Amino acid sequence: MLLLMWVRLDYLVAMDGTAALPILSALAQRTRLDAYLHLRDVHPKGLSSGEIAKTLGTPANTMSSHLLILARAGLITASRDGKTVYYHAEVGMAQRLADFLSAAEAVRHS
Repeated sequence: MLLLMWVRLDYLVAMDGTAALPILSALAQRTRLDAYLHLRDVHPKGLSSGEIAKTLGTPANTMSSHLLILARAGLITASRDGKTVYYHAEVGMAQRLADFLSAAEAVRHS
């Protein structure tokens, strides 16, 4: 049985500079960026913290901290299957960030 653990509903509204800051901050650290990209590109069905840590060569306890930061920023979600927690990329949030940055760039050059 799968149980959704983290949900961010604010992704349904347009992003502004204030909303972009926690996302940019979360992705500004190399391990978190690599973890997010790995989840997004390689494993859309999700991976456990241990699997991600092993792939990236990061200690499991450190990876858990990084995943929590990504989850708080709305970049990943987690689901539980028995005792195992699986993490999934929330691609909608990254797309909103990309749209915000593109719009900001267009305004800057207009």
